[in-house]
Amino acid sequence: MDATRSVPDTQHSPALSADLTIRGQKFTVAALGPEHVVLHSPRPVAAGEGIIRFKMDDHLTTYRIDLPQGIDPTRREQTYRLLETRAMPPINAA
Repeated sequence: MDATRSVPDTQHSPALSADLTIRGQKFTVAALGPEHVVLHSPRPVAAGEGIIRFKMDDHLTTYRIDLPQGIDPTRREQTYRLLETRAMPPINAA
């Protein structure tokens, strides 16, 4: 890449954020894979269903999941099973 060339203004990195709610407790997601989630500051939570909310720019997608082993803070990756995906309309849609 030529460092003297400017980057077009049309390129951007999307704003990404995700959180997990299970049994009334909310966690910030550090990384999300197809069958596991990595949480910032995990705390013990019993097995059960939860919701992952994934936001990219102004688009929100929710994933209803099952965490068969709950959350174990001694594990880096928390295993889940996807139950349902729901894409929401853009947040700024009129």
